[in-house]
Amino acid sequence: MEKDIDVYIIINVLKRRFLLIIAVVTSFVVITGLYSSYILSPVYETKSVILVTSFTQNLESNNQKADFNFILQAVPQFPVLTMNSYILQAKSEVLMERTIKKLKLEEKGYTSQIIRSQIRVTNPKESNLLEITVRNNSPALAADIANAFCQEFMILMGEKRLQFVNSAILSMVGEVDRLNEQLLLATTDYDKNLLMQMVSSLENKIIQTKIARSINIGHTQFLVFSEATSPERPVGPNLFKNMLIAFALGLMLSLLLVSILEVLNLSKSAKESDSNQAMISKSM
Repeated sequence: MEKDIDVYIIINVLKRRFLLIIAVVTSFVVITGLYSSYILSPVYETKSVILVTSFTQNLESNNQKADFNFILQAVPQFPVLTMNSYILQAKSEVLMERTIKKLKLEEKGYTSQIIRSQIRVTNPKESNLLEITVRNNSPALAADIANAFCQEFMILMGEKRLQFVNSAILSMVGEVDRLNEQLLLATTDYDKNLLMQMVSSLENKIIQTKIARSINIGHTQFLVFSEATSPERPVGPNLFKNMLIAFALGLMLSLLLVSILEVLNLSKSAKESDSNQAMISKSM
């Protein structure tokens, strides 16, 4: 019975404050709609795709029949990078700065933090693709950023592979020098032959690794699978979504306001009732 009374009271309060609720909700929705339509700048989205291919696959696609397996084996302990590793590399500060410099975006006030917030790199499930999605207020600039980012990413990864190959060559050259020093100190024919074989093997590997460096070979290569183009329609702001959120917030705020007003009204009524009772008591 008490619950029925409480529900009845709540319904009466909502009926009494119905116009206030409608006014607050309508204000929120209208203001949000106007702000989203006329004040917020449109946001355009475009996408470029990089294909990550193994070197052996690339050779087959170019119909090269030569056996380059010895070159692949020449680079010792070449780090195997996963798709997640490439995504982490794509978020590096260096890459953001290179993209800004390539497009001269510093003149427009762009920083690495700003451009990073506009770029999203993802790997579609069970694929060897990297999707670079860019959002910007300018459709042409969004496409330029996506394409420049792809090019700079591939250049950066090539430089990292080159650094590793150069490091491997220096390491092997140092080992050859060390073995040659031991060869000068060797006293037995067995030790001399063994050291000479080791030196010869390392020198062959150095030659093979230099060949690998000259043709920019690594365990992976990158190809632009799809270039970004200027989008025709904006993807944001989402007018319907913004107005729906405004409706929910307006409704919550209006109900809170109604509750506060009812509490104040009840408090005022209670005080007036107490003062009336006090006056009646004095008169008696």
